[in-house]
Amino acid sequence: MRFRDDSMARFVRHSERGLGKAATLAEAQGVVFRCPCGGGHVLLVWFADKGVPIHAEPAPRWQVQGTGLNDLSLTPSICASCWHGWVSGGRTVELQPPEGHLDVGDARRLGDDHLRDA
Repeated sequence: MRFRDDSMARFVRHSERGLGKAATLAEAQGVVFRCPCGGGHVLLVWFADKGVPIHAEPAPRWQVQGTGLNDLSLTPSICASCWHGWVSGGRTVELQPPEGHLDVGDARRLGDDHLRDA
């Protein structure tokens, strides 16, 4: 799935009132996007070295590269309870975890009311 085809994909900032919208990757502290599993829920991942408070969940932070949603790449892989994969070149790529895989890079599942105006 390409991010440009996901109407839920957007950059966000941490706010004490919830998630605030960020217009560009330069302003963003994280990204939310529709989970590629097809279940309709949204995943949140925070970026490393972008000033996200230490108490913000999910606790892992991802390294980010790119200029926007069209070429966004994140490392390490993202492991949600229903999907495991990469964000690379602005698209999601599914992986199959090895037997007994435990990943500390768990993304947070969010409901539909995940964004608030900051």
